[in-house]
Amino acid sequence: MGERPGPEYSIERKDGNGNYEPSNCKWATLTEQNRNRCNTRLLTVGGVTKPLVQWAEENGLQANTLEQRVSRGWAEKDLFSPKRQGHGIACSINPCTCRRKKFSKEEVWQSLLKRWAGRTVTIKQIQNRLLIPQAEIVKLCKGLGLTIHPDPALKSYPRFGRQTVQL
Repeated sequence: MGERPGPEYSIERKDGNGNYEPSNCKWATLTEQNRNRCNTRLLTVGGVTKPLVQWAEENGLQANTLEQRVSRGWAEKDLFSPKRQGHGIACSINPCTCRRKKFSKEEVWQSLLKRWAGRTVTIKQIQNRLLIPQAEIVKLCKGLGLTIHPDPALKSYPRFGRQTVQL
């Protein structure tokens, strides 16, 4: 093992289940020790296994971003790609304030129709995504021939937020 390399180093076991003996110990920083825990999430890419946090740091990503990509089943070649340029319509919740690329309300609406096809959503859910008045959403729905239904759980015709639309 040798002398302690610096004050930021302390003894770490290579195998956390092994004993504190010279063949199983080394000098390591706190960061290295935290990455050698039994609950550290390891990621193998191209035959190389490293802690997920280390992969993220080396590729300029947030660890939670990389973890999301892995859990969603992204291909290895796409895991370390930079953030989507222009946010993409899916990230452009408010088409008027997106800083990278401007999307019209119609573009965002068309994107929602594609992603939510076959789903029944409330007017309020659409409003939360488009950030436009409910009355305008009703016009968009009627303009596309979509039928607005009252919430079946309520007896009377409810306020806008409880109305549903089958996309």
